Amino acid sequence: MSTARMPAPVYIVDQVRGTLSGSTLYLDRDAPTDPNPIHGEFVIRYAIPVLVPPGISLIPGLFVSERGEMLTGREAWDYLQKRFQLHPRADVIGSLPDGVPLQLLVRALDFGASMQAFIYRDPLPAAPLAALSLIVASDEIYAGLPDLLRRYVPRG
Repeated sequence: MSTARMPAPVYIVDQVRGTLSGSTLYLDRDAPTDPNPIHGEFVIRYAIPVLVPPGISLIPGLFVSERGEMLTGREAWDYLQKRFQLHPRADVIGSLPDGVPLQLLVRALDFGASMQAFIYRDPLPAAPLAALSLIVASDEIYAGLPDLLRRYVPRG
């Protein structure tokens, strides 16, 4: 396949405003006991855990099927989530959470594990501040969050 016609990866990037304490994001109040919380605007990126080696995740940006069909961004994410089992030999091009480029076969991804949400200070590739584990927010604020963030990070 010619790389000349291959699009650049497009990553899903959601933005939120709040306070980060460890791996918990507070959206309508400050962290109750953290002496050094991080306040402000944040960028969220979503990742799929990798089977081997365990402990790493891929932030997908481009799906390339065995026959050369290509999808990017949210379209690629949704397609992978619904149809990963149909394309074990397809490629997924993206990055590690710290921005290092990575390309894997779909069969190397662990769709049975929990998807991950990483939080960053800005959209440029860099080490994440944290892998989010909890969101603390009122009903009204929580309802207005991006759907993937609500899907993958539990509310406390």
